[in-house]
Amino acid sequence: MDQIKNSIMKKPIIICISLFLIAFVFRTADIFFLQTEDAWGEIAVSKICVILLILTFLYLAGKGIDNIGFHFNNLRFNMMIGLIPIIAAFTIAYSSEFLYLSVEGYDPVLRFIPMGHSLNAGWAVTGGPVLAFWLVMGNVVNSFAEEGLFRGVMLPLLGSKITLTKANLFQALLFGIWHIVWPIKSVLDGQMDIFNASLISLGYILLATLMGYTWGMIYIQTNSLWGSWFAHTFNNTVLNFVHMQTVTGVNELLNLRMILISLTFFILVLIMKKKLINTEKIEVWDNQSQ
Repeated sequence: MDQIKNSIMKKPIIICISLFLIAFVFRTADIFFLQTEDAWGEIAVSKICVILLILTFLYLAGKGIDNIGFHFNNLRFNMMIGLIPIIAAFTIAYSSEFLYLSVEGYDPVLRFIPMGHSLNAGWAVTGGPVLAFWLVMGNVVNSFAEEGLFRGVMLPLLGSKITLTKANLFQALLFGIWHIVWPIKSVLDGQMDIFNASLISLGYILLATLMGYTWGMIYIQTNSLWGSWFAHTFNNTVLNFVHMQTVTGVNELLNLRMILISLTFFILVLIMKKKLINTEKIEVWDNQSQ
């Protein structure tokens, strides 16, 4: 076991890429072969597999879940650090979209409808209370999986080899690539052509990278994963349930809304970062107690 621990600490970049690739295989198999997203509105199987991957890795590395930020120190404070900027970002984005559509005469109305993930609202799975419960539970599990892997594991591990700023950028880029499966699925499902999917892919990866970097900033600043976990869960859940309907369709400006959310969230967290004092910064693993 000690030999495994030493191997992990000696090659953190290779280990992180390997974990990413294993998790990406789970994700790809779930989306393109099991297709649980189409049937249930959530890719539940791969998310559970990623959590099991994280727990297995932590066992081999001799770490616990507290070593990836899932501890309860200053829980309320860390929760608010994540929720305040994401709620503000969503409020600004939805309000701006609503005002623009109103001025242009599209008669916008906010609709609260459970709707599964899709780059095209017309293809998304919709339903009632059962789907709503499933989506919420899926988002909870998803945040444990993605925050645990990309921020929780990768940041303190990569931080033993490179600076935390570079480590944050590295995990954020992997997190961006993680989302390329959705434009590819849209092409295979006939939702869009290859050209449009290529443009969407670039934008989608950049937005996911920015969000991943921002969530990483919260973890680094607080040494708690709960801030980014609550922000991540809020982000996905609101997008699943709160939709802008007009006389011409539903969520037609979704991409612009997501851009505004991502940029506003990043700016607000950056401002909060400069204001945060006496907070506990993340520790890299080679400096942590076992």
